This record gives sequence, structure tokens and C-alpha cells, in this order.
Amino acid sequence: MKRVQLINAGVPEGCVREAMSSIGQVARYGKKDDLRHVSQTIKDIVAEPEKYDRSTGSQWYRLAEALLREKRVAEQFAQHDPVRFSQWGTDIDPKALHQMYNACELPIASKAAVMPDAHLGYGVPIGCVLATENTVIPNAVGVDIACRMKLTVFDIGWELFHHRTLPFRDVLLNETRFGPGCAFGPGERQHPIMDDERWKALKVLKNVRDLAASQL
Repeated sequence: MKRVQLINAGVPEGCVREAMSSIGQVARYGKKDDLRHVSQTIKDIVAEPEKYDRSTGSQWYRLAEALLREKRVAEQFAQHDPVRFSQWGTDIDPKALHQMYNACELPIASKAAVMPDAHLGYGVPIGCVLATENTVIPNAVGVDIACRMKLTVFDIGWELFHHRTLPFRDVLLNETRFGPGCAFGPGERQHPIMDDERWKALKVLKNVRDLAASQL
């Protein structure tokens, strides 16, 4: 079956790869009769994926488990009452407020606030606060900000930081690259994670590996 046929059979776009993989598995190891009714089988799995998961021993378990994951995500992001946010200041850009309203509709949002200097950001306004539950959102306000946001967390007392300002400043300047287009040179950053075999698992990961290394 082709991609369009799978989608027409009810397979979500995010599960098409697993559907094709399952069809290949059945074609290689299954019975010929299994492929004669593949279209109907796909529809049956979409309707009741729990009957085909790994625990059942089904050859279609990859598709079934992908569908179950998709279902869990859909339930997590189901319609809910948006979080109300506090607004400090007036004459704030309407586009920034619209971004904030959208962010507060996320099921992971727990609290939010907009500061007087808020203006349009990447996903949420620059100059806003968005607290989330069990979730980290990288680059929420923009790429430049995210480059160093982690450096706001130090397991040290204020006194040490205050009395050793220059060493900490040097660490900040030497160990980070700030803004689009700024990166470490090839081989300048080494970390065991860059040798992880999972970089080869997907084409998209292969394509961004060197970029990730340059941003360590």
C-alpha cells in the first residue's frame, strides 16, 4: 500500500512509517493470505490497535503500538480550559497577547504572566512567564534567548558568584556561542553523546548531528 492509501485507510500521518514497516514484516515472514486482505487488516488495527500490540504476538505490533502512542498524545492534548495569565502593564502588542493566549491553551501550561515589555517572540512572547508541568520547552521565546537560558541555574551561593564575577564571565563567553550563525568549529567540542549510534537511526538526525555538535 502507498502512503495515500494508508492515510485513506485511517492511518494517521505520523504512523505511516510504522504501517509500511509492518506490511514489509508481514510480506517477509507472514502468510500469503495475510497480504490479500491487508487493506481491511489495516482498518481493523486502526479501529482496535490494542488487539494487535506486542503482547498479542501479532506481526502488526509496530503499527498497533504507534497508533496507541498517537492516541495517548491526542488524549493529552485534548480540549481543556486555558490557563488565565496575569498582565503587567498596558499597550502591549496585540500579537504578543495572541501568542500568550495560544500558549495558555496548551495542556502542559499551569501558570503564566506577561511583563510590561512583552513583545512578539518565536512561540511565546519575549517578556512573558510560562510555567509548565513535567515539560521543558526549548527555544520557546526564540533561539537567541535559549542559547544561555540554562545558565540561570547554579548550585552555588550568591556570595561565591558575586566575588568571582570574572571567572564566571569568562566561562560564559568561552563555553557558549550566542545567536543564529554562531557555533563552535568542527572538532572544537567533544562529547560521548556525539558518538551515539542513534544519530544514524533517522535521516533527520543524521542531517543535524554536525549542527548539534557545533552547539554543545
